[in-house]
Amino acid sequence: MRNVLGDARPTASREEFMQRRKSSPGLSERDVRILRTNIESIELLSSRRAMHPAQVLPKPAKDMPELYGVNASYAAIHSLHVAEGKFFSQADDDASATLCVLGEQAKVNLLGYASAIGKFIKVNDTWLEVVGVLSEQLMAGASSSGGSMQDINNLVYIPLNTFQYRFWDSSAGQKDDLDGIELRLREDADSVEVAKVVTAVLNQTHHEVQDYSVTIPAALLAQQKRTQTIFTYVMVAIAAISLLVGGIGIMNIVLATVMERTREIGIRRSVGARRFDIVRQFLTESVLISMGGGLLGIGFGFFLAWLIARTAEWKTIVTTASVLIAGSPHIEQAQSRQVRLLQQVPLKILLLEHRELVGGHLAAVRAELAVELAARFESLLFTLLRARGGDHFLFQNGEVLLDPFEVGVMLVGLRSQLAERFGDRSVGGSERGGVALEIG
Repeated sequence: MRNVLGDARPTASREEFMQRRKSSPGLSERDVRILRTNIESIELLSSRRAMHPAQVLPKPAKDMPELYGVNASYAAIHSLHVAEGKFFSQADDDASATLCVLGEQAKVNLLGYASAIGKFIKVNDTWLEVVGVLSEQLMAGASSSGGSMQDINNLVYIPLNTFQYRFWDSSAGQKDDLDGIELRLREDADSVEVAKVVTAVLNQTHHEVQDYSVTIPAALLAQQKRTQTIFTYVMVAIAAISLLVGGIGIMNIVLATVMERTREIGIRRSVGARRFDIVRQFLTESVLISMGGGLLGIGFGFFLAWLIARTAEWKTIVTTASVLIAGSPHIEQAQSRQVRLLQQVPLKILLLEHRELVGGHLAAVRAELAVELAARFESLLFTLLRARGGDHFLFQNGEVLLDPFEVGVMLVGLRSQLAERFGDRSVGGSERGGVALEIG
């Protein structure tokens, strides 16, 4: 978190490299000395050189490891943990000792799973004794010098002086003297401000040629957190829109269900069903449908999470709170919409539905009689409306709204008229005090 990393920018061709050299000497030990002298907040500093070896013995089981030449302070700067042996010291660096420290993956590729301490490996033409093995690092695949993707567990670390005096890099004519400079700052230092100073110093020594890059891990972490926060907000917005669309869909289904079943509501009320019975029926249906759809959605979500974790190797977490938050709005919206629809049924629809209801039940008597009774029923509805003066009815967009309870009351009055007109043989009462139409 308190590191500042400077890396040399690679060139695509030797011509580009020579053009850059006309103005800038590139990243070198001179930059190291200048930075150490002018920046007081530096706690540790290490140069870094990298090379892809032409040959390594024993032969690697997988990818060829990279060779890093660094100072002894490199381990402390990057918080490298040694699993076996030790990291080399400054004395080993000063003596250009032929020893090395292996990354966890490099050790397995070269020497297998047995202990590697005291064994030798050959890199190009130089034999190196293994004095330490690092623990596995969690940043495998991080960007290494030059911007290429490198497995930082598949590295061989040697002292910087050993690298400079005992190894020759075939690409040295197209690279800077150093591939990178690693800085660790004191605890009271501001990494962002120090990075600005480092950039200003390198601009002066490189004559304003941008052949290097300065990276602040703390700033990268902050940027990652900001990106993750934005991603979280976007996902919450998408989830909210999905819930809204799903709720609207459920409400429309409930609306269609109630509107299509007004005849059933009227019949149930006419035979003695209470408003609570009707509301309970529709609420039970809507809750069961919502819960069934929610359970299917939850199951599909679990399946997608498992599939993503298996194919993309991402860690997915499904919590109980997220399931409850995602499922509850649909049920609440369905229930509230169902109650409102049962309380407000358009009178126009009821008139049409019950005109067909009365006419259909009496069609066996005579078609003209069915039309007459339907007209009487409609007239009775408006008579009741005028008698009550509209105080007990709702008005919306100029349309009268009437609940199914009123239909049951009107059917009771209609039964009385039918009994007077045709006698009790054509119209009979129900045991629950409602009305039942019987065709004799």
